[in-house]
Amino acid sequence: INNQLISERRFLQYFNEIFPVIQGRDSNLNQKLSYFEILTIFAFYIFWKKEVDYAVIETGLGGLYDATNTISSNDKLVVLTKIGLDHTEILGKTVREIAYQKAMIIQDKNTVVSFWQEESARKVIEDIVKKRKTKLFYLKEKLDRGRILFVYLVALWFLVPWFIMSLYSGEITDYYFRIGRPIV
Repeated sequence: INNQLISERRFLQYFNEIFPVIQGRDSNLNQKLSYFEILTIFAFYIFWKKEVDYAVIETGLGGLYDATNTISSNDKLVVLTKIGLDHTEILGKTVREIAYQKAMIIQDKNTVVSFWQEESARKVIEDIVKKRKTKLFYLKEKLDRGRILFVYLVALWFLVPWFIMSLYSGEITDYYFRIGRPIV
């Protein structure tokens, strides 16, 4: 938050505060929460505790059923990257189906910025934008690859929460064992 990692002490404090709520919710569901859903809940809890005004949040997969789709705000900015045939076993077999899944992150009166999409994806996005009464802006059809890489790298810097980076370094595993209850 504000380019600062949360301290280990605060991490453990917040985790111990929210984990019983997650456990209670998890026990009331027929299906267990996913690791991503737990991390999303935890991140939102920290943002709330730290009174964050704005946060950059990346969807986990798609948009329609994504844990991050709980954010509802008229001033939300939605950024749609290039839509292609990815995660077809979950999101759909066609670009149109995948575009629908991803564009459903758009809520009423949001502002939407999208990379230029193929026609079938554009039609889906534009239909949803019209229904949700949002503003839509497309980036140029052909962008300089260097600029795209720069924007992507800058976005990654802000989109990757520190605790996911800690996961790859092994630090999060230590926290879970100190708490005495692994959640993965």
